[in-house]
Amino acid sequence: MYGRVAGVVRRFSNEARLQSKPGPLHWTVGRIRKKPAIRTRGSSICPTSTFSGAPAQEAIANNGNMAMPVAGEYYSGFDTFEYSQASEFGDVTFDLSDLWSIEGGAEHFHSGQSDAQQYANYFYLPHVSAHRSASSNKTI
Repeated sequence: MYGRVAGVVRRFSNEARLQSKPGPLHWTVGRIRKKPAIRTRGSSICPTSTFSGAPAQEAIANNGNMAMPVAGEYYSGFDTFEYSQASEFGDVTFDLSDLWSIEGGAEHFHSGQSDAQQYANYFYLPHVSAHRSASSNKTI
């Protein structure tokens, strides 16, 4: 038995920032965004297996006869995973003197992920797709 895995990773990242001109009141606002995407395909191969024997056919029959196994392929899957992060921020400073200043700021953070599994299963089960997603937010 041996495994075969292939993957592609794409990454995207950028930042935009605006700043005021120097003076007693100065500010900065901006946004940062990151978005990597990972696509993988893999399988576990048993090169001498044909899955035409009684144990393999019984496993297929016990699971609804929906599987269409590829000779030698014991487990296979194809998956696309995407993850994104974004952050918006702002900061304001007021100079009271050369030694003293008042500063305040805020940041909002958002992340999300999506996992689209086109298929992943053992030879005796049908290839069924699944989609999972999640997200979170935080403001500080």
